[in-house]
Amino acid sequence: MNKKIIFFSVLVILLAYFVTQGLNEDEKTETTKREITSIDKSSKVKNVKDEPMVSNEKSNFIGGSRKMSPNSFYAQNAYFNTLMSDQAAENLFIKTADIFKDSQNAEDLAAWVGIGWIFDSSPEYGMILQHSLKKINENPELNFSLIEQKIKTLNSEDSFIRGQLLNLVNQIDVKKEQKIKFFGSELSRPAVVDSEGRFTPDSLNITTALIMLKNNGAQREDLTHFFNDSLKVNNNTVARNKLIARFKTYFPDEYTD
Repeated sequence: MNKKIIFFSVLVILLAYFVTQGLNEDEKTETTKREITSIDKSSKVKNVKDEPMVSNEKSNFIGGSRKMSPNSFYAQNAYFNTLMSDQAAENLFIKTADIFKDSQNAEDLAAWVGIGWIFDSSPEYGMILQHSLKKINENPELNFSLIEQKIKTLNSEDSFIRGQLLNLVNQIDVKKEQKIKFFGSELSRPAVVDSEGRFTPDSLNITTALIMLKNNGAQREDLTHFFNDSLKVNNNTVARNKLIARFKTYFPDEYTD
């Protein structure tokens, strides 16, 4: 697996960031860094507005966590344990492991989400990301189905987890038609704007879903269905206008008023 694949999710989030900034400037409702995933000087990707919400009980990753099998790849990997010294990354790992607790790939799914909070270009980081994706792709259909089910249970506090799962689905070895249907369903969620007319962090995941739809070559027939479903559940004028602006930006030839 080459570096382009390993760091694809990083590029997608960065692309979403810059495109969203441009869209909001055009709409005169600029999205601030507190609403989106931003990168600090330590190259850690953090949602400034919402920290991952999990139990305050702290697990001990050094030497093994209650959320990891003692002899697992992750429990034995010193670099992974170093990454998990970041409380937010650890919280994401724990919560994602709980969400997928019935899956044999629960740790792999949790690792993908957890280390996504911290981006670095080291070979050790890439090895962990590659390992988790390889294990997930040993059962692609099952894990895709689980993500389809579990993502419906996430709430607004889980915006980062949702975003990471969207990125992961794009890497899972299932048919493009399955991915297109999955990303299209994300557009039919109610989009929420705050008191200043900005998309909330969770609603900004719609931008990621649109990027994935474009990357997977979604066709006009499917897109028209997704756009119509989205507008049916979004009656708020501000939210609708922001959605339409994004539809037109990513699919100028496919979207018609």
